[in-house]
Amino acid sequence: MDSTHILILPMPFQGHIMPLMEMTYHLIDAGFTVTFVNTDFNHRRLLSAAPDGGAAFSNTNSRLRLLGISDGMGSDEDRKDVGLSCKLLPSGMSPGLESIVRAAAAEGRPIQWILADFNMAWAFALANQMGLRAAAFCPPSAAMIAIALNVSKMIEIGLLTEDE
Repeated sequence: MDSTHILILPMPFQGHIMPLMEMTYHLIDAGFTVTFVNTDFNHRRLLSAAPDGGAAFSNTNSRLRLLGISDGMGSDEDRKDVGLSCKLLPSGMSPGLESIVRAAAAEGRPIQWILADFNMAWAFALANQMGLRAAAFCPPSAAMIAIALNVSKMIEIGLLTEDE
């Protein structure tokens, strides 16, 4: 029986990519097959850091496949602009994700799950449309999540102002 194939989609920022890459290795160790999808920009950066230029990661027989897709941004746009990225990623990346899912099925390696950074929740609608299961991964630390969930309380008790 073939292993379950999971597509992993991080938010395209280093603090999000690295925790999902760590999760990827744990999933592979547990017997899963993983397609890790980055933006083309981050994919090139990742492959340039690999000893063989990343050739091993494009092999369709590998349990780990690294792929890059368009982020929907022009070459002159600031990829460090979180607001702009959040605005453009859903429409920019959806066609590429859909192509990857269809190509994997055509190769006989169908993707069954999408594990996406919780900031990429727009991918869950695509997963649903394509009949895939979906799960969210939250890369921030527990302390960061606790802070985010309690901002209104901190404002209420005077630790923060509305502007902070």
